[in-house]
Amino acid sequence: MGDGLLGRDAMFYLLRNSLVSLSGEDDAEESVKDMIEVITKKLDVDRDGKISFQDYKQTVLKQPALLEVFGQCLPSRGAVYTFSTTFSSNPNLKM
Repeated sequence: MGDGLLGRDAMFYLLRNSLVSLSGEDDAEESVKDMIEVITKKLDVDRDGKISFQDYKQTVLKQPALLEVFGQCLPSRGAVYTFSTTFSSNPNLKM
């Protein structure tokens, strides 16, 4: 960590508590490892085993739906509407 790259160990550390296991801790750990495998296959463009910002950027430019693969980063449609109507000088603003 600290090198600007996201490796498997860092992803495991960040994701390990994000899944709820109903049948046991080992299943949750395996699910996280499976998730990391899928994320790495999708995002690791240069196949060096780590995800750089450049890897992420190239992937998102080709597949915009992956923008929020690590979690929500864009506001909801309702939040955008509320913000726009509150702070816009155009009362006829449509989305």
